[in-house]
Amino acid sequence: MFRKCSSKTLFILIISLAIVVLGSVLAIPLFSMAGESKTNRPSIATTSNNNNVSQTTSKDYQQALQNLAEEERLGGFKPGMGLAESSIREQTGDLAGAVFAAFKDLFFAYQYGYLSKSQVDERLAEVGKQFPEQKAVHAALGACRALISGDAEEGLAQLGMIDFASPAASYGLDDFPRWMERVFILSINNSGNGRIGSSEERNKIWDEYLATRSRYINYPLYWLVLSRNSRGAQQMDGAERCVSLAPKGPYADAGRALLAQLTGLSTGDSAAIKTRLEIESVIETAVASGSGEDLNELLPLLALPDNPYTLYALGACRGLAAQENFAHYFQDKMKKSSGRLNERLRYILGGRS
Repeated sequence: MFRKCSSKTLFILIISLAIVVLGSVLAIPLFSMAGESKTNRPSIATTSNNNNVSQTTSKDYQQALQNLAEEERLGGFKPGMGLAESSIREQTGDLAGAVFAAFKDLFFAYQYGYLSKSQVDERLAEVGKQFPEQKAVHAALGACRALISGDAEEGLAQLGMIDFASPAASYGLDDFPRWMERVFILSINNSGNGRIGSSEERNKIWDEYLATRSRYINYPLYWLVLSRNSRGAQQMDGAERCVSLAPKGPYADAGRALLAQLTGLSTGDSAAIKTRLEIESVIETAVASGSGEDLNELLPLLALPDNPYTLYALGACRGLAAQENFAHYFQDKMKKSSGRLNERLRYILGGRS
């Protein structure tokens, strides 16, 4: 069945799928990654002139995959890691795994707002069109689409169509398809539409999800799922990390909504919430530029009812008000404001009008 499309064809398609991500996230010229030189591939993935895979043993491939996984565990996923893994999995014959690995680069860019859902869907569709008879490829693509759309039921159904027990496939507890599976299960169990497994099985799934933290620590979705399935300080921390990692990403709104709920604010107030890291970033930008106008995005936060983030911003702004240029900015905004915002600006100025 795979004879209709050579191994190299799939590799090139997956590279084209991931190059968009690398060019966007790292701002590297796309042509610098489009070559076929050995330096652009993992050293384990060498080929001969007639496109036959060289005499590399299965043990060598597994060691290469383990090395990549360990690198992710040490510092979290970074752009380009999925492309390297995809090349190796493609050469072992694990076509579904090659798609999942390449998708990791796309999904990373999507989480940070570099790619839209439609752009991701378009790239996945291009791969699917090239392999109309590859059921494993289409199931992997379907699971990837389900992760983006949040359709957990569909995601589990698509994963169930892939033979992860085949000799070509080798997946540990924290490998991407297994992480996806836990995201889907936890989403269903948290939705109120039904629960999967016994209480003991659900606890096991949760413990396994938490065990993947080192590898997915840079994923905003990891923290959103953690927050939705946690309570207390861990829930707050997860929501805050989700937002702080990618304030303009597709999961930030859901993270802010959780923070609003956890701090007693209304859903309508969530858009004005900024995490401590966001507040510090705004302050640093304003100090660097010397312009009070860079503080404008904090004004909606300052107008909210009492909550930890507004209080944090108030303290930071009051420190700035000791500088004349920022004091003039706050005085000007106070004269044009009313209600709670006016009171907060007056406090920042130390009661001065």
